[in-house]
Amino acid sequence: MHAITDSTKKLPTSIKDSLTEIKGGFIQFKDSLTEIKGGFIQFKDSLTEIKGGFIQFKDSLTEIKGGFIQFKDLFTSK
Repeated sequence: MHAITDSTKKLPTSIKDSLTEIKGGFIQFKDSLTEIKGGFIQFKDSLTEIKGGFIQFKDSLTEIKGGFIQFKDLFTSK
């Protein structure tokens, strides 16, 4: 899945059209999370599960770097 391919400081808006993959539990990223570093992932309307609007990261993305973000009960809660 080539969701994050450019090395610019853009947000990964092309995770997929239908975010059914996330409904399962996580978003898997590529090696370099420089794109997200310093901000957040804003989702499209399709994510009714994360009715908050975005996932805000801490300033250190080392924990996510090289892996994924696993969602717990974020869905339908916010």
